[in-house]
Amino acid sequence: MADTDGFGASVAVQSPRTPEDVAEVEVETAAAKPDASRGDPVPQGDGGSDEEPWHLLTRIGFRFGVCYFGMFGLAGVLGLLPILLAGLGIRSGWTSVLNVLHLARPPIEWTATHVLGLHVVSVQVGSDSAFQWTALFLLMVVAAVATAVWSVLDRRRPRYTRVFAWAQLYLRLVLAIAMFYFGMAKAIPTQMPFVLNRLVEPFGDFSPEGVLWSQVSVSQPYEILLGGAELLAGVLLLVPRATAAGALLCAVDMTQVFLLNMTYDIRLKTVSSQFLLLSLFLLAPRARRVLAVLFSDRAAPHARAVRHLPGGRLLLGGLCP
Repeated sequence: MADTDGFGASVAVQSPRTPEDVAEVEVETAAAKPDASRGDPVPQGDGGSDEEPWHLLTRIGFRFGVCYFGMFGLAGVLGLLPILLAGLGIRSGWTSVLNVLHLARPPIEWTATHVLGLHVVSVQVGSDSAFQWTALFLLMVVAAVATAVWSVLDRRRPRYTRVFAWAQLYLRLVLAIAMFYFGMAKAIPTQMPFVLNRLVEPFGDFSPEGVLWSQVSVSQPYEILLGGAELLAGVLLLVPRATAAGALLCAVDMTQVFLLNMTYDIRLKTVSSQFLLLSLFLLAPRARRVLAVLFSDRAAPHARAVRHLPGGRLLLGGLCP
């Protein structure tokens, strides 16, 4: 409405807002904002201004973990692939793996001899051989160099939201495959079979490994339960909302396995230690929430979903702390 001042000029006067007008404005503003709970696409990405930047040490640790565990996961899947193919009736998988191992032997053997002082006698993998120890050492060196280059070239990026989602998805699958493999070997008791000749062998002649194998093989229910715990961890890793529980259960399982391997001198220390570290790497972004649940009465901090694809698609889920 319009009014005139004392000099005859027309002055616009705004009518006061009624409560109904204010409510309409609030409804329009809320409708304009995206809401993930009703399916609206929420902008995600590495450059969003609404996200806090990661600490420098967090970014460096993330880069190293992606490089190291990415290569380790690829090597692990390559080693398990022939076993999976054999289950499908395809027997030619080991030939390809052996060809790859023979190609990798020269640099590994040179490093073992001239750097670590070890002697490589075979390309045996899956045990604590000189070949495998040296291969892990080279993976660590390559990952450190890649991390340094990545940190220099990408030093201005404040966070890795979408890379985090893809890396978590890949590493969850790698760890789940390993848990399924080792879990099935125990749930269907074949990893530690009962050997009859142990009944007539003097106990003093047992090796520490023989003592552990005989102890577990005597009780098949115990071995089956051990396998069931590893299988459950693998299943939980495939459920987006249960990733923290799966990684925590994997860490508990692998801690027990690693301690047994160390104290009974089982030649699987390298394998169990790497899966333990991978479990902790997956658990690290969720550590604050896990600690809040286990050791306080406070509500766990909110974890938001991270879309893997720009179009808003979510592949097996993704949670970002």
